[in-house]
Amino acid sequence: MENEKLLDSERKLAAFEQKLTRFKEQTLNASQKSVLVHADEIRTQLQINAGLERELQLKALRQRFLLTRILKLQNVPHSCSRKPKIKFCK
Repeated sequence: MENEKLLDSERKLAAFEQKLTRFKEQTLNASQKSVLVHADEIRTQLQINAGLERELQLKALRQRFLLTRILKLQNVPHSCSRKPKIKFCK
C-alpha cells in the first residue's frame, strides 16, 4: 500500500538516529559533539518534518480519490495526461 512506504523525511530521521548510535561508539570531534548537544532539537524538527510530509502525502491521496470519484460520477474516463473538465449544475 502506498501509505506504508517510508517517506524521505522518515528516512532522514532514521539515519539521524543511526548516526547518534554510532557517536556513542567513537571519540567525537567538535562538530559531532555539537550535533549530540542539539540532538533533541534536531530530532524534534525531523519528526515535525516527517509528520508534515505524511500529511501532504495524505492530502494528495485524498485529492486523487476525490478526482476519481468526480470523474466516475460524470462518466468521464480518467487519464493522467489531461485535466478533467468539471461542470457544475446550477
